[in-house]
Amino acid sequence: MTDHHGRWRLLVDGAAGPILPTWTSYRAQLPASGVGGVDLSLPAAAPGAATLLDDPWCGLVYEVMDGDGQWFEPPNGRFVILSRQMDTATDVATVKGASLGWLLGRVVRWPMPWAEDDQGKVTLAKATAGHVAQWFYYWAAVRAAVANIAIDWDAGQDSDGVPWSRIMTAVYERGVTWRQVMDGLASDGIVWRFDAQTMRVAQGRFADVPTGAPMLYDGLDVTVDRVEQALDDVAGTVLALGSDNEYGQASVGVVPPWGRWDVSVSHSGTSDRVALGRLAADDLLTRGASMSSATITLLPTSSIRPWVDLVPGQETTVIIDPDQAPVWRWDQSRWDSTVPWGEPTPWHREVSGQVLELVATGTPDAETVSATIGARRLAANETLTRTVTALTGGRVARGTLTGQA
Repeated sequence: MTDHHGRWRLLVDGAAGPILPTWTSYRAQLPASGVGGVDLSLPAAAPGAATLLDDPWCGLVYEVMDGDGQWFEPPNGRFVILSRQMDTATDVATVKGASLGWLLGRVVRWPMPWAEDDQGKVTLAKATAGHVAQWFYYWAAVRAAVANIAIDWDAGQDSDGVPWSRIMTAVYERGVTWRQVMDGLASDGIVWRFDAQTMRVAQGRFADVPTGAPMLYDGLDVTVDRVEQALDDVAGTVLALGSDNEYGQASVGVVPPWGRWDVSVSHSGTSDRVALGRLAADDLLTRGASMSSATITLLPTSSIRPWVDLVPGQETTVIIDPDQAPVWRWDQSRWDSTVPWGEPTPWHREVSGQVLELVATGTPDAETVSATIGARRLAANETLTRTVTALTGGRVARGTLTGQA
């Protein structure tokens, strides 16, 4: 396999335009859900540079090649330009921007006297996540706060055609941004992205994200740049604070040596106590984990191709010490290993989790693609049970390899 290469198009008047034939360097961040970024430099005299410098509303489109040699635009691959600078000594222009999801942060909940209560709040009763997001999209389009953006979901089903599984009562004050609303829905398992200029919203994962979890081996497929573990976000009790003085809570039964740590989470748009209890329980699933993550760089010799075989949002496992870590047999769904039953592999030898983002860093000669692999999300009681039994010398049951999307 040769080095992976990407290419760039101009985005002019809200439509994809010509390819940029010349550039000096770039860095493109494409996340599984949410907002990414771009940093691109090119000679000031290069074709297309004048448009990037002089057209304040232009943008960029990133394209990659699939296994058949065809170019395609990966999700979150379109960017608006937010800053420009010129190095007058070298005549090199640099532009920086964010993916189209950034625009949601420039849409606010405007005063609506005909729909508000006496405190200026709007209540969406028995609403799905699709209803909430569609409501914000509709009023943003009416006020022309956004343009050249489409959606492919509605109040009944998500972008994959799956009926929404949950309903809520949501209350929104004036001034809250659409981006804040989507980030809040993320705690309820909602993911969102842009495919070209269509915003897509789904539950848990998008249907086109592969469910198979590839194994990545250090020295064979990837170079492991950094492995981290963090306990600062761990909690054994979650208090979900909503609107109108409502709240929900969830706790685990096990108390580790330093206490069952508490955390409070704001869900100011929700006033339904049942929904808040569910949100607290969902949040506890992630906060109960000792969070491990890895930053990896794909090797040019690897058979794994970014955005084709390794997709943002996909689950994967990085084997950092191939000689000592267990090997997962996907065909038999079991561990083939000499590691005793119930003794988990040390976190610094193996990291399993979701591909949170892919980052491409390129020059005209080569491109490097790195990935951030997020923590495996274990149930809070499982993680705390592991902690306590490990300290007391007891055995613990092993957990699942892949986590929640």
